[in-house]
Amino acid sequence: MDSLDAARNSDHAWWWRAWLLAGAAALAGYFLVPDDRWYSNAYYDAIGLASAAAIVAGVRLHRPARPRLWYCFAAGQATWSLGDAAFGYYEYALKIAFELAFEGRLSAGRN
Repeated sequence: MDSLDAARNSDHAWWWRAWLLAGAAALAGYFLVPDDRWYSNAYYDAIGLASAAAIVAGVRLHRPARPRLWYCFAAGQATWSLGDAAFGYYEYALKIAFELAFEGRLSAGRN
């Protein structure tokens, strides 16, 4: 590691510590939120989206040899979180249970 890399890493060393502390606080806070509420689902999705954003920030900051793999990982994390947000929207805002939303299509296909 040359002096430029050492200087860059020392300047950004506090980022991973801050993210670790924020992540630990968010994880602890998640267990304090009551289950089966819309804000519990939104909290979970916010943690997932923040994780995807942190992956992208880490790729931009550290410039790995194969960034495409990390971007795919971040896209997968973001897609999971957005899919769970859509599920939460159906369940809490529209008051439609996931099973009931597709039950009509499944029974219509059998006839």
